Amino acid sequence: MEILFIGDQPKNISQDYLDQLASLVAAGGQVEYRDAKRGIANAFVLAMLVVEEKVIAGCCLKNPITNYRNRVFKNSQAKQNPDSYPYELGYIVTHHDYEGKGHCNNLMTQFFPAIASYQIYATTRKPAMAHILAKYGFYKTGKIYKDDLEMLLYDGK
Repeated sequence: MEILFIGDQPKNISQDYLDQLASLVAAGGQVEYRDAKRGIANAFVLAMLVVEEKVIAGCCLKNPITNYRNRVFKNSQAKQNPDSYPYELGYIVTHHDYEGKGHCNNLMTQFFPAIASYQIYATTRKPAMAHILAKYGFYKTGKIYKDDLEMLLYDGK
């Protein structure tokens, strides 16, 4: 099984792959398809793993709306200035048929060097995702909000 890594701006990625990624994100139940599609289209850069024309894992370095970013920092009671973290790492997803096989780690290993110079925030409900992000230098900040959301920061290189 040959796995193709794609890392690029959304405008340089096929619409089919973008739609597949939006479907994967929406299947996770946290984001509606149309919102995922909009977020993916507006992302700074995307990464995905593809097998036989099927997107099996993906993530985005998103350009969050300022009001949304500020609300996340406020709700989490983070002490850091939200303006210092212009990008959000999100929509990190693996197709259910490919979970538990290291694909998310593979994706992040290939993608992270391209984004490591930026200051980034991320939110997650999943302890496993917080664990993966910690491997790349993300650290928890603030308090859990909305019952189970945690915020993590990465300060760039």
